[in-house]
Amino acid sequence: MKANRVLLSSGISYFFSVVFFLFLSVACYGQSTISDKKELLVDQIEQALNSNRYDDCIATCKELENVLISANQSETQMYVDCLFIQVKALYHSQRVSEATSLAERALKIQERITGTNTSIYAGFLTQLGVYYFNTNPGKAAECYKMALRIYENVCGINSNESFLTRGLLASSLMKASMYDEAYKVYKKRLCITEKLYAKESENYVECLLDLALSLHYLGRINEMQSYISQARELARHISFSNKGGYASFLYQCSLLMEDVNRPEAIMALEECLSILDNDITGNENTYISCISMLANLYNSEGNCNEACLLFKKEAIFCKRIYGEKSTRYARALLHVADYLEPSEAYDVQHKALEILKDESFFKDSSSYVLTLINIARNTSSYAQSLKKAELDERALAINKEALNEIQQAVDVIKQLFGNDHSFMFYARQTLSNILANMFQFKESVFVAKENLKYAESQFGKSSHHYADALYDLSFRYSQAKMPEEAIEFAEECLAIETQLGDNSSDRCLNLIIGLIIDRQSVDSNDSTIVSLYEEYLDCLKDNVMTRFGWMNSEERQSFWKNMIYDRLLPVLLGEDNLRKNNQQFSKLCFNALQLLKGLLLNRDIDFKETVEKSKDPSIKADYQMLVSKRIEFNDKVKKINYKEENIDVLRKEILKIERSLAQKLSCVDKFNKDICMNYQYVQTHLKNKEVVVDFYKHLGTYFAFVVSYDSNQVNVFEVCSDRDIKKLDKNNCYATDSIYNVIWKPLESVIDSASTVYFIPDGELYSLALESADLTQKRIYHRLSSSRQICLERDSFLGKDAVVYGGIDYDVDSCGQKMNGTPQKCTLRSLRETLEFLPGSQKEAKEISCILSQNGFKVKLLTGQSATEESFKKLSDTSVNVLHISTHGYCWSQQKYATMVTNNPLLNQGDLYQVNEDLAMIRTGLMFAGANNAFINKVGDIGLDDGILTAKEICNLNLQNVNLVVLSACKSGLGEVSRDGVYGLQRAFKMAGVKSIVMSLWAIDDSVTQDFMVHFYKGLASGLSKEKALLQAKILIKEKYTHSNDWAAFVLLD
Repeated sequence: MKANRVLLSSGISYFFSVVFFLFLSVACYGQSTISDKKELLVDQIEQALNSNRYDDCIATCKELENVLISANQSETQMYVDCLFIQVKALYHSQRVSEATSLAERALKIQERITGTNTSIYAGFLTQLGVYYFNTNPGKAAECYKMALRIYENVCGINSNESFLTRGLLASSLMKASMYDEAYKVYKKRLCITEKLYAKESENYVECLLDLALSLHYLGRINEMQSYISQARELARHISFSNKGGYASFLYQCSLLMEDVNRPEAIMALEECLSILDNDITGNENTYISCISMLANLYNSEGNCNEACLLFKKEAIFCKRIYGEKSTRYARALLHVADYLEPSEAYDVQHKALEILKDESFFKDSSSYVLTLINIARNTSSYAQSLKKAELDERALAINKEALNEIQQAVDVIKQLFGNDHSFMFYARQTLSNILANMFQFKESVFVAKENLKYAESQFGKSSHHYADALYDLSFRYSQAKMPEEAIEFAEECLAIETQLGDNSSDRCLNLIIGLIIDRQSVDSNDSTIVSLYEEYLDCLKDNVMTRFGWMNSEERQSFWKNMIYDRLLPVLLGEDNLRKNNQQFSKLCFNALQLLKGLLLNRDIDFKETVEKSKDPSIKADYQMLVSKRIEFNDKVKKINYKEENIDVLRKEILKIERSLAQKLSCVDKFNKDICMNYQYVQTHLKNKEVVVDFYKHLGTYFAFVVSYDSNQVNVFEVCSDRDIKKLDKNNCYATDSIYNVIWKPLESVIDSASTVYFIPDGELYSLALESADLTQKRIYHRLSSSRQICLERDSFLGKDAVVYGGIDYDVDSCGQKMNGTPQKCTLRSLRETLEFLPGSQKEAKEISCILSQNGFKVKLLTGQSATEESFKKLSDTSVNVLHISTHGYCWSQQKYATMVTNNPLLNQGDLYQVNEDLAMIRTGLMFAGANNAFINKVGDIGLDDGILTAKEICNLNLQNVNLVVLSACKSGLGEVSRDGVYGLQRAFKMAGVKSIVMSLWAIDDSVTQDFMVHFYKGLASGLSKEKALLQAKILIKEKYTHSNDWAAFVLLD
């Protein structure tokens, strides 16, 4: 909680509006008895005050003061009022000490005129407290206490004057760090508020927040959260004086919650923005502050893209409202600069600095000092980027500029605050960093050591400042190639971070990395290194468990990229660790791999499963709202003339519902088990003669981690390289042992005795039918989306409710009428220039339906015009167990998709509003009846289902009762490969809840596929498991079609 956020009371504005203009009413009342000169001066003072011309106001007040003195009226109410108007003008001219001195003098005169027991005297006391508030809050509190006693005596304890003064008193006590006394005042104020206004009032809600604030500073967090919850519940049911009142309330809630419940703070800010977005009139300050705070919270959660957009929005509104020469606009520019390339950031920051220098009062403020320090730090970063670009001379010049800037900051600190002010701490940190960037490492270490001494003397060894100084010094020693000293201070810093409860922070992760590097440089065989790696992995897991569960989908993507992908790969899963013949490292790397692969997919699956199991009707309703919003989004972005602002609003609504639902769901424990999954957990779930092989691609080399049912070890093998895979003859490799020799032969020592080999591919291995490389029937190869599948309950029962699609008519229009022309027959189930009829698909669908019916299945066969996209979507939330789809499939590359959209705008999917993963999910899909309307003829009502079913649309369906989906289509198993799996149809069906998927990895012949599928279903009907039925079909088709590789294309994914 920042100190400048302590003013939550509304009382101050009351006294500014009432007390400061008291003089004008008194003066006007006596105009008939004063000279024309006095009347003229009063008019001039009023005009100067109303137009904020404070220097003119001060001069005129002094002139009036002299007139009154010459008329022997220096002991009159008019004279006192004149002095207090002058006080106000001095205060607003930043001449605070002059203002308070003059106010004290005026108050003594007021005491002689009316005595102390009057509301006028109390009002001036309150005004004096306002002037003391920032410079001497303890003195302000004394003024408010005196004023409160007078008001309670004159106006009554429950009077409005007493109520407002009590709020000012509590605020001053908070400002003076007298939190316990402030709490007592707020508590009494709450009781009085209930009597004055009742609980269901805006004042009562604000008092609850004031009380919560005091509890925050007292460290009574649970009580604080209780009061906030009361306030939020009441606020939902009361009528605020205006919409800005409720928005301001939400903003204040977020200020209190940001340190203790960040998700709640973010949701409050998002709601606040949604209220004010359409009209910010009268609420400009709240709106801009809300944008800035939400951007900072997004940034802290790793959602940098959204943070950047909000900071840019902040700059736009600051320029519009305050002007391009305002300090508020300059600060907004500094926020934006943090997200720009170094050269752009350098220009923007210095532009902001020039604006700030023009404001005389700002140059005397703490904000100016912090700005100088920040700019110096970023200037040095710009120099570093120039250094990397081998622009050494320019880099040196910029670093010298950074040195000058930080020296300027130091001079300002000494001038304004003295040598021992805490700002010197931040200035030294920056100076140390600049010196290190200039390769002056000894000097950098010296400055960091001085800062450590300062932090210890000023803040103590248990403080965050001391930990900051230790962290900085450790890093400087490491840069200076002094690893032993670096280790000493890093370990001390880590211990303090643990005591402070920050042991899973980004800084802790960086400290552990530094310790690993420094210990390796001292002794590469140091036995503590592996324990540091384990600690590093535990920190990452803690981060995921603490923050990942409540995030929306975009935030999870960003978090996974920044916190998991970018940190695990270079540290734990580096080449040195992979090649170590050490069981501790092998197990550690396998555990790290479980956190990296499938994390996002498993979170999405758990999310949907928990919603379905929930008995809370509000959760069900929220999820239905989420699904409908997603469908609406998908429909809108398909339209040619969609409005960008409408799409963005809808996208934000979706993200808001996602986060709200994530907070409500009780799936954290289940999900945390997945996060904590390790080799032991996997090994205990393996049955007799089962092994799991988790492939991992690192810099063009494929490694395999193998866990066996009968061993507590993790074996790591270097399998092959990208070059080995590229050498494979894709037309002949499945007819020979070439794939087996490249992939499986290196693992024979651990898989030879196995009857089942579960494997999780990576990289190019996703597109190879590894399970088709060995048809000896000695063992079954079973593809998994992640090792997590091994730990789930295994159920071979398929169910007895099936839907079969095949023989689809792609030429029917949206009204069910045939398009012109005779449909052509096609031999491949892939997308070319036209969608042609698949005769084998029709025969396949009918034969499979017959097989299933004969074995007790209830079968629904959809062919021709009835095989629509709409009929498929209606399968959501039904009891269907087996789903067979025989059709054209497509998997477009990014370049192919761009060409398709250029030629046919109807295929547009709103690229501007999709993250990369979403774009991958719309480049794969299946074709249903009438698809030629949009695909070929470029006509049709996009508001209706158009026959093109994308993977992204499938994600929104609920197919959790489906045990088996067979995608009898070309390339139905392909997509965009990432560390989290393949983004395409297979991911879509997994997210929809399907247990097992049969899919193809390349273009397949229509008639061969028809024959293959019939054999597969006959195997299932005879009682074979899915994997054995698939293997048997492959063997039979391979013997029958010796010239074709199509038998190998189909794979089973669990």
